[in-house]
Amino acid sequence: MGSPVADSILRLQRDVGNRAVTEVLLQRDAKPPRKALEETVVPPAPAVPTIGPTPVAVNHLPKADANGGAQPLGETVVTSSTVPSLAIERVGETRKDGTYTSKVKPAGPVDIHLDAIYPAPNTYTLDKLLLLIEPAVADHIKAGEQEHSNDHYLAVHQVQGAVGAAIGRLAAQPPRTTKDLRAAWACWRARLDAELPTELRGGQANKVVDTLHALSNERDTKGWHNMIFRGPLQKQVRATKIPKGLELKRVYPSGNIGVEGSQERIDKAVPGLRKAKRR
Repeated sequence: MGSPVADSILRLQRDVGNRAVTEVLLQRDAKPPRKALEETVVPPAPAVPTIGPTPVAVNHLPKADANGGAQPLGETVVTSSTVPSLAIERVGETRKDGTYTSKVKPAGPVDIHLDAIYPAPNTYTLDKLLLLIEPAVADHIKAGEQEHSNDHYLAVHQVQGAVGAAIGRLAAQPPRTTKDLRAAWACWRARLDAELPTELRGGQANKVVDTLHALSNERDTKGWHNMIFRGPLQKQVRATKIPKGLELKRVYPSGNIGVEGSQERIDKAVPGLRKAKRR
C-alpha cells in the first residue's frame, strides 16, 4: 500500500489526463462557429418573379469599379419603347360653315425593349484584382437585374397601357362635331383626360414613366443590389489559377435584393393606376 502523498499525486495525474483527453475530443467534434459558416456559404438568391425579359448571362463584367467599394455588377438598360398617342380623323366632307366632325383612331400596341445582363459564373480581371463569381453569387446578380427588368416593363405597360386603353374607349365612341379642327382636338383631349388616372392627365404619361425608370435606379444607388469583394476561401485559392500580379477576391452579396416588389413600388408612386387597372 502506497503512502497518502503518493496516492494523491497518482489521482492528480489521472484527473488531469482525463480532462486533457476530453478537451481534445471536444475540439475534434466541435462544429465551426455559425459566423464562419455564414461567411463560407453564399445564401440562396431571393425569389424574384419573372415579369419583364429574363436577364442574359455574359462573359464579362457589365460594369465594375476596382475602387468603387460595394457595387452592383449587372446592368439593365431600356433601349426603346412603343407607346400610344391620341390621333383623330375627319368624318365626312368639309362643311361651308367650317364645322369639323371627327373620331378617334384606335391606339397602337405598347411595347418595351431592354437589355438586362449579368456576369456568368467565372473569374474576371478588374485592374489588379481577379474576381471570382460563384454560381450562387451570379444568381444574386441575376435576381437584381430581374428586378430592374420588371420595374421598367411594368412602368411602360401599365402607364402607357392605361393611356392606350383610354384611347381605345374613345375610339369606340361615335364621331363628334365641333366648330373647327382646333376645337376637335380640345374636345378629344379633354375626354381623354377624363378617362385617365389623375397622375397621367395633361399628357404626363411619358414623364411618369421616366420617373418610374429613375425609381428603379434607386435600387442601385441605395445599395440594394450591392456586391462586395472579400478574401477568398483557401479551397478557392487552391482551385484557381491566379495570374502573376493579380489578387484573388471573392464576390459576395451584401445588398437587399427583393426588399420591395416592382408592383408594390409602382402602386406607391402612381396610386391612380390601381383604379385604372380595374376598369
